[in-house]
Amino acid sequence: MQDGPVIDRTRQPAYALHALVHVLDRAAEGVLAEGIGISYRRYLTLLTLQRLADEGTVTQRELATELGVSEPAASRTVGVLREAGWVTSLAAPGEGNRRRLALTAEGERLVNDAALRLETAFASLMDAAGVEADDVLAITDPLLGTLATLSEVSQS
Repeated sequence: MQDGPVIDRTRQPAYALHALVHVLDRAAEGVLAEGIGISYRRYLTLLTLQRLADEGTVTQRELATELGVSEPAASRTVGVLREAGWVTSLAAPGEGNRRRLALTAEGERLVNDAALRLETAFASLMDAAGVEADDVLAITDPLLGTLATLSEVSQS
């Protein structure tokens, strides 16, 4: 038996944000599967590789760390993406069994096409809900910034 008032957990911000992310991820999965035949998870891997490559050379270990997966899991995913023609994976000279990763031109096109499809779908959702992009960013930017700072502090 519970003492005190019943709390509707679905109206709490943490629950609402998790529910929103879950529904958005499922919608993104559908948009990408139907539109270009790639899973959302593989798209996120390619997008992460693109972002890391903009900062410099990317190894499979760095990609695994950034994605929060094991190196064997990253290796399997990279293998699938390489077979699809979206990623190159070359031995890094003088670095043992490290692999340097890069998007192919086809991989770059796929990431850009997927991003456009997802942004278009999200813009339609925001229009239908009467929400402006700045409203979303006003909430997400400070939360993401604080989480990044907390993560840096906990790693030092």
